[in-house]
Formats: sequence, C-alpha cells, structure tokens
Amino acid sequence: MDYLGNDLVDSPILVTGASGYLGGCIVRQLTLNKTFFVSVVSNKIKENEEVCDLTNQKETMELLQKIKPKSIIHCAAAVPKELNGSVNGYQDINAAEKSLTMALNLAKAAKCPIVFLSSMAVYDNGGSLKNPVREEDAKYTPKSSYAVSKYNAEIKMSKLTSYGLICLRLPGLFGGCRESGVLYKASRAFILGHDFKILNTPMWAAMHVDDAASVCIKAAEILKFPKYDVVNIGYDEKFNIVTAVELISKIIGSYWDSGFIKAPNFQMNLEKSKKYMLYNNMTFKTRLQSFIKDIKKDLIL
Repeated sequence: MDYLGNDLVDSPILVTGASGYLGGCIVRQLTLNKTFFVSVVSNKIKENEEVCDLTNQKETMELLQKIKPKSIIHCAAAVPKELNGSVNGYQDINAAEKSLTMALNLAKAAKCPIVFLSSMAVYDNGGSLKNPVREEDAKYTPKSSYAVSKYNAEIKMSKLTSYGLICLRLPGLFGGCRESGVLYKASRAFILGHDFKILNTPMWAAMHVDDAASVCIKAAEILKFPKYDVVNIGYDEKFNIVTAVELISKIIGSYWDSGFIKAPNFQMNLEKSKKYMLYNNMTFKTRLQSFIKDIKKDLIL
C-alpha cells in the first residue's frame, strides 16, 4: 500500500488503537465505506497494520512522516492491568500517564487535523453540574486519574498543534462484543431469567459503539476543520444508570426491582455536535432494542 501521499493516491485517515473496541469498529466502517485508511496498533496481527509505540516520540514522528495522513482518529489508550480480579482503569495513574504521552506525541508530530477521543468522565466533578452539561462545564477539576488525563490532553494538544484539533467527549459505549459492560450483563441476565444487581451508581451515559464510530469518521472528514474545539457526543436524552436497566427489563419483558437504589441523571448539551453535523438523532431505546436482539442471537448460537 502506498503511503507516500503522491498525486496518484489520496492521503489516508490514520486510526490509532485500531485493534481496540471503538477503533476496531471504526476500521470496519471505513472498510465498508471503501475509505483509504491506515490502522495503527501496538502489536501487529494483520498484514495491513502499522505497529508503533505511541509513547515513543521518535517512533511516532517516523510513523507520521512515512504515512502522511490527511487526518488522525486517535483512539489508542493504555489498557489498565487487572488486579485481584478487577480492573479500576479510572484510577490507574500509570495508564493515564501513558495515554497522555501518546496524545501529546501525536500532537507534536502531526501535520494534519486530529480527532481526539476524550470522555464524558471529565465532567465527574462531585455533583456540581446542571443538566444539560455544556463543554465549558468541565472547567471544574475532574476526579479520576483517567478523567484528568483526558482533560489535560485536550488542553495540551491544542497548544502543540496548529493543524486542527477536535476533542470528542464520548459517553460510555455498548454494543458489539463488549460483554463486560453493565448493559450487556443486565440484558443477558434478564434474557436468561437471572437476578441482576447494580453495585454502584456513577454519573453515567451511554451510546452504541456503531454510532460513536460513525461520528468519529464524520469528524475526521470535516472540510473546514477548527483550530481547536471540544464537542459533546451522544444521544439527546437524560441518562440514569438505574432507569436504563429498568428500560432493558421492560424491553425484554422481565421484572426488575431496583429497590431503593438511586443514581444521578446526566444529559449532554449537543448544540456543538449539531454545528459540526455530528449529531445523531437515534434514540437510546431504539439502540437498546437492536442491542438486545443481537444478544439474543448470540445466546441462541
């Protein structure tokens, strides 16, 4: 494959973290759309993948000089290690620092626009938010190492690149093969007639991974790319993890008693996503219905 950016071949979209959950979905959609792209991974599995340690500034620079992408979708992040049977990625300082290093190395080396995948976790500041949450409401200090890393990356990347930067603040994702998610576990339990319990009730919102991937691709293809902007992404609804599980039980035709457990509501202001034509008018319930159908098919197989 020719990465030289000559007159015969258009420059590709570069996708970091292409073997991950969201990155893999982006790659599948780009493939279906027959869009020229390059996958970047930490460990090579497929022939058409580029291997790069994005925490290494020299390797990152060499990669971008070789490929000369027209835009970058930066999905790559350090994966937290499992400790004593559980993963607490939000408080993993080492993972957060590695992820920040990757983002800054890309911003230093890139000579093209970057779509950086941030997170709604940057708004988790102790309950001082008013719904719907605007992008500027993240000025209050985030609580977790993960959120601090994302927030710092947004700000520091904007100072390192002059080629354009959009930071997409994505909600939690569901769909596909993510069996560790709360929505998957709840759906599976109700389909099989099992009990289900929520152990904690964080500030929470969700989006189907296919919809998130589509938004990322649209952002990478924006013609008039902003010098720097932060954009909320998601569905135009108010979210609550308890009411979401209740909705799942109703769709499946099961009964779930949430008891006295309560959870905070969360809703994003999506005006900027509409401005950049990144707004998705799909509803959470519609996506849950298709998600549950997929789970039922998998269980039958």
